[in-house]
Amino acid sequence: MALQIDKTLDNGLVASYWRVSQINSSFNGDDSPVLHVTVQGSHDASYREAGSVVDSHVFQLDAGDFCDSTVGISGVGPGWNGLLTGAANDIRPVVYDWLKANDGGAIQNGGFISGAADV
Repeated sequence: MALQIDKTLDNGLVASYWRVSQINSSFNGDDSPVLHVTVQGSHDASYREAGSVVDSHVFQLDAGDFCDSTVGISGVGPGWNGLLTGAANDIRPVVYDWLKANDGGAIQNGGFISGAADV
């Protein structure tokens, strides 16, 4: 799975295909979990299939980024346990959905993946 959205790089090259290459977790100062998601961009589908990367970004997702109206962490969402359980041991689809919906409210890397299409 990957996301498709064009981003013009500083060198003028356009990266169009973005995939989650790595997800790491850590804890911030108040012991709440944080995900560090590395997203790598390729020029086009053939570059992606060959594993050629032309750009890379790291997004930091706090537990609250996945919250909904149900009770959970701080009473505002399902928390990480619910996220992992609901993701059937693969959280990448949930992370891709978050990246696509990131409209700049949690501006990281310019929110450039907002509105991307699945490919």
